[in-house]
Amino acid sequence: MLGRIRRLAIKEFIQLSRDRLMVLFMIVIPGVQLVGLAQAVGRGVSDLSLAVVDYDRSAESRALALKLD
Repeated sequence: MLGRIRRLAIKEFIQLSRDRLMVLFMIVIPGVQLVGLAQAVGRGVSDLSLAVVDYDRSAESRALALKLD
């Protein structure tokens, strides 16, 4: 079983060495996506407006809404 996997991996590496465009699609493009995603996620969330819809209108719900501010 491991011999088959090893032969398949060798075959794929040989194919990669023949087709440079495939290397671009398999390594470079996902790498760029990974860096872009890390940049997007790494910036925290700040300065968001908050709205509370209080259908209960009780003292407890008003106190909770005030704590959110």
